[in-house]
Amino acid sequence: ATAKHIKEIADVELKSGYPHPKNFNAIENSALIIRNSDIFVAKYKNKIVGYISLNKKKNNGEIEFLAVSKKFQDKGIGFKLIGYIIKYARKNKCKKLTLSVRSLNLKAIKLYKKFGFIVTRRTTKTIGKNKINKVHMSLKM
Repeated sequence: ATAKHIKEIADVELKSGYPHPKNFNAIENSALIIRNSDIFVAKYKNKIVGYISLNKKKNNGEIEFLAVSKKFQDKGIGFKLIGYIIKYARKNKCKKLTLSVRSLNLKAIKLYKKFGFIVTRRTTKTIGKNKINKVHMSLKM
């Protein structure tokens, strides 16, 4: 994905069905992802319907974002994106992949576990008046 895809990626994020903080700016968030990460997209009829981002740091990689438009969920798109990013990370000599996911996102946690990710810790972050509980996971390559 490139800078020309920012709007489409932001649209996927907003249509993923998961709540965002009131001050969340999808366009700014997507621009930041594109500048700092490798992004891979899933398309349907030439329109982006899902994406995943990988931030590589030396021999490790962090999956920063995975989102699939709600209309296209439960069709194996997230599964294919995760499988692709794992292969890409191995090809680029990553020894470990890490990620964090909201603890309420049980569907994503279950999906990551199918690929062998294990829970390494749980944290709570306060943003304004909201508490966000996260599950941190990792996969040794």
